[in-house]
Amino acid sequence: MGLLPRSRLYHLDLMGINSACIESLSSFLVRLAKAYNLPVQVLIGKIIQPVIFQQNPEMALTLLDMPMDFINGTDDWVIKLARVMEGLTGHDNLSALSLHGWGKFLPNESLLHPTRHWCPLCFAEWKRNDKPVYDPLIWYFKDVNFCLRHHVQLVAFCPYCHSHQFILEKNSRNGYCSKCFRWLGQRDYQSPPIEPEMLDQLEWYAETIGETIRQLTGASILPSKESICNSIRFIAETISPYQDFSRIAGMPQYEILYWLRGIYQPDFTGLLNISYCFKVPLPKLLFNTVSEQDIQLPGVLSYPVSVKKSTSILNSGITRLQFSEKQSRGHKGIY
Repeated sequence: MGLLPRSRLYHLDLMGINSACIESLSSFLVRLAKAYNLPVQVLIGKIIQPVIFQQNPEMALTLLDMPMDFINGTDDWVIKLARVMEGLTGHDNLSALSLHGWGKFLPNESLLHPTRHWCPLCFAEWKRNDKPVYDPLIWYFKDVNFCLRHHVQLVAFCPYCHSHQFILEKNSRNGYCSKCFRWLGQRDYQSPPIEPEMLDQLEWYAETIGETIRQLTGASILPSKESICNSIRFIAETISPYQDFSRIAGMPQYEILYWLRGIYQPDFTGLLNISYCFKVPLPKLLFNTVSEQDIQLPGVLSYPVSVKKSTSILNSGITRLQFSEKQSRGHKGIY
């Protein structure tokens, strides 16, 4: 077996690779800085930034001038940062630690928290087993507030100084508060009681997002806006009449029609809601691989249902002109 080429920076192992708990790019940066006993801003400013300037001379701002919540997201600068870090560490797919590529099939909106969220039990378990402490990418999703491993809600602020933890700070260190430097792991942590219905939704969101992350990591083919629209159309026409789809999903009829006509694109939270209400895994919704057997309906509408695809939801009597511009702008989730 041949030796790997020498890299300028340590070739740290990536955590959670090919799983729902793949490490985030920001977490990898923090671990890399810790390996050299450097503050994160020094690693970025003195080592990474000069290489980025060399490769992108048109760049006007430094990474330190940018909001650090971009680092795990869909921004084009993510790929530039990942490519530079790959050259420095010898890795070949660090962009997989972010959501780069997701912006091609989802609206241009922030999918992630601007601050860190974590599971104290995961931190405690990793430290107890002498494993690297890291922040999985899934913990940054705005729609994830649950740890599937320990069945507890994630924590959003330090239990000692009550401060929020921004994604990258001067004193960032995985598992520790960047303000008071206290350890954030807790072996006896218990989250507040959760209502059964809310618990079911939290678990579904975390599980289906985790599976989506796993399937999209390093994927050569990504979902498209068309495949998502076709999935929604298939479910809506299978449920027909469309009023049932609207009622089950808890969404206005005009919003669904706007999605299907391509007037607006579904946002991520809206897609998750459809996934949960009809128990269709999110990857199938994104890739348009939904079958009639995948669709589960609540109560008296439980599957199987009569399929009335001859009456398309797109051919209904409701038209775009029946809804005012004020309505379409005022409803959260329409982009």
